[in-house]
Amino acid sequence: MRHTTTAALFQHSLQTTDRWLKEVMTELGWSDLQKAHTALRATLHALREQLPVDECAQLSAQLPLILRGIYWEGWNPHEAKAPPNAFLTAVHSAFKHDPDTDPERIAHAVFKTMATEIAPGEMEDVRQILPRDLRRLMPARVSTGEPIAARQGPRRSLPGSRSPGRRSEPVALQPGDVAAAHWGA
Repeated sequence: MRHTTTAALFQHSLQTTDRWLKEVMTELGWSDLQKAHTALRATLHALREQLPVDECAQLSAQLPLILRGIYWEGWNPHEAKAPPNAFLTAVHSAFKHDPDTDPERIAHAVFKTMATEIAPGEMEDVRQILPRDLRRLMPARVSTGEPIAARQGPRRSLPGSRSPGRRSEPVALQPGDVAAAHWGA
């Protein structure tokens, strides 16, 4: 059995978060990592304010550990949800309403990154909850390749296990995979 250290978990989350930031930077044609962080943070917060609590939790479960912390930062579940027209204003205000910053373009870039990193079914759930004017900012369903089940190969039982279908070795997850799939859930 392979044990993962806390340091390794944080290192993996740092690497994954860095990949997300680089994807946002590439999509927006930016070279400023801090600006990409602001874009990601502002869009995640604005999105969180549009979703019901249970969907917020489901989405956050698929975020890398560090982004999950950013996502929940400052959240108050007792506050009323923001109206849909507040979404772009919230993203724009994170950039101090800079006239050279396009909140629609930023949100689209973050949503595109999310669509490549989060399970398609979860992104579709989020898409269906959002009002039409926000849905248009989300790219059409993006596939990261073959589904995780196809990459896992034939199912095998663990030695001494009563539940067939569990794998005896870990499965490497790829962007868009549900983390629970690694544990056989």
